[in-house]
Amino acid sequence: MSLLEVCINADNIEHLSQNIATAIEHGAERFELCGEMQHEGLTPSAQAIELAKQQTAGKAHLAVMIRPRAGDFNYDASEIAQMVKDIDMAACLGADSMVFGITANEQLAKEDILTLVSRCKAQGVQYVFHRAFDTLDRPVEGLVWLAEQGFSRILTAGTRWGSDSTLEQGLDNIKFWLAQTATDVEIIIGGGLNQSNIAHVLTTMAPVKHKVSLHTHSAVLDKGLVSGELIDNFVSKIKQQN
Repeated sequence: MSLLEVCINADNIEHLSQNIATAIEHGAERFELCGEMQHEGLTPSAQAIELAKQQTAGKAHLAVMIRPRAGDFNYDASEIAQMVKDIDMAACLGADSMVFGITANEQLAKEDILTLVSRCKAQGVQYVFHRAFDTLDRPVEGLVWLAEQGFSRILTAGTRWGSDSTLEQGLDNIKFWLAQTATDVEIIIGGGLNQSNIAHVLTTMAPVKHKVSLHTHSAVLDKGLVSGELIDNFVSKIKQQN
């Protein structure tokens, strides 16, 4: 487990370049760029993607959120069409991977997912399933199917989306899911990772550390800006575990 992914608020254009540069300098290796974090992350602006790519080019992986609105993850035809356009836009601006998720009635919306997968393949970019995964009633089956479609990563807290459960309570679920499958898909542990629980997360996930990475947002912020010191705290603990 050597990779730290930092979720970056794309709306803070004034400080976007500085935030990414600080995170890279202190050991972040991958970024998820999101707009409107007050809505759990939506598709960022073209300006933000372009700035982020300038900072990450040749230094770190840039993943871009593809989510047209807040709320549930069940989209109509016009919203799917917008997501396709957003994938094209982000790919043209240099994004390395697209982050999306589509579910309905606690099931994967497979037809719509495959529409976006097809677009990602056409653009030659990786694709990642976000925490819509945590709305599924059969996560193991979902994990297997997503891996079969070529998803490189899945972001999860191991707990039900919208519940009051903590990340720590979801770790055993994640380990169980991984034990039930034999896929190459990477599990990104996120949704509550912080300075207080990082050591516990690393210790608990040590047996499967080769299959997981870590994702954080607010836990590396100080007064709204990425803190090199807080990034260092995460990276040093990861290195100690390895």
